[in-house]
Amino acid sequence: MAFTGWLTDRASLKRALYRLLDTDDADDDMIEHDHASQTLEGIHLLLQQGAESAQLYMIDKGFEEFWLTSSGAISLTGSDPDRYVTLPTDMIRLYGDDQNSALRSSTGVRWGTLIDSKDRYRCRGSNAYYLRNERLYVTTGASLPSGTLIDYIYHIPILADDSDVDFPDNDRPLIVAFAAVHAMQENWLPGGQEMEAKLERNLQRRKNEAYRRARRSQKPKTVDAGRMIGDHWFAT
Repeated sequence: MAFTGWLTDRASLKRALYRLLDTDDADDDMIEHDHASQTLEGIHLLLQQGAESAQLYMIDKGFEEFWLTSSGAISLTGSDPDRYVTLPTDMIRLYGDDQNSALRSSTGVRWGTLIDSKDRYRCRGSNAYYLRNERLYVTTGASLPSGTLIDYIYHIPILADDSDVDFPDNDRPLIVAFAAVHAMQENWLPGGQEMEAKLERNLQRRKNEAYRRARRSQKPKTVDAGRMIGDHWFAT
């Protein structure tokens, strides 16, 4: 069953969250805890946190290509040994690793090898690149072709009441499930331990459903959670 037409924007996600929490923005406990405007802002924050947690879960389960995009042609700044380009502000991770470069031409020809930043001096004279802070650097002597692009996984945009949710239709309940578990830290959440157990069970069920759909859509992937290059995580 697809959820298109139901969880389509932030407003519909908010209604689903209220149903799950058995509350609404007129709840006395919520209003007592915050002013009405602050309460609504808090609900929006919970939904955004839920969306981000849900996206990271989907990416970790191998569904990252839903948010695959490319930068425009990059242009390096500075001079050897510090030639770099600032990473896209919406980037979660490169769509590449030390074996399959995330840098390519517009026709798909891959360029360079991703290395750890500590190897940048050992790899001088080779076509290699590394990440440090929020920048992508090329090694000394590297020859980066003009028109090179960066393939990367982008961060889900800020949710809004009047725009579509950038998330797989069938898995949008996962956003609500994560948001509800985040709400367990709020003083106004009704229901106590019984409610918290219900929310944890709901999250686990939604995660299981999303995982099964991700496995059906592509070959299973092995995620090495312990490997990080620079200061960004990479899918393998």
